Amino acid sequence: MDNIILETKSLILRKWNINDINDLQEGLNDIEVTKWKGYDNYPYTIQDAKNEIETILKKYENENYYNWAIVLKSENKVIGRIGLYDIYDDVAHGGGIWINRKYWNRGYATEAMKARTEFAFEKLNLRKIENSFFEGNEASWKLQEKLGYKIEGVKRQAIRCKADGIIKNECITGLLKNEWKK
Repeated sequence: MDNIILETKSLILRKWNINDINDLQEGLNDIEVTKWKGYDNYPYTIQDAKNEIETILKKYENENYYNWAIVLKSENKVIGRIGLYDIYDDVAHGGGIWINRKYWNRGYATEAMKARTEFAFEKLNLRKIENSFFEGNEASWKLQEKLGYKIEGVKRQAIRCKADGIIKNECITGLLKNEWKK
């Protein structure tokens, strides 16, 4: 990933760095966040955060991997993550978002998703973005639906969430460039 920085009214989306460990740990050491992510431990430790950032930094060498720390400008604090992954044939086949629960219901997820979507369609010239959410995560579905995503299918019993141990169905969503609501 080149050093691509996206900026919105309230946020800066930038590469992760090792100094983000404490903010990452704070955001993911919350079962209300990690139960919707699938692959993160709960409790989520400083060592988990360090390992995750080190993994992300290695993956930046892949040109088809975008993983941004969501920084709240007013506090200069990482409050979440958003990405685009597995890009091939003009389609991003993955990417997600999470926000530290202390910052929920303030429009930051929508702001970050709009910036990511604009980047994907305008700068990368993708024709489609695929996302997903676990059944029951109505906030994620409402966010995606607001931006024009459609449910394309359900992967039954797709994953056992590491945080809560529950096997979850994964709803696959997609947004075509010509459906995008700017």
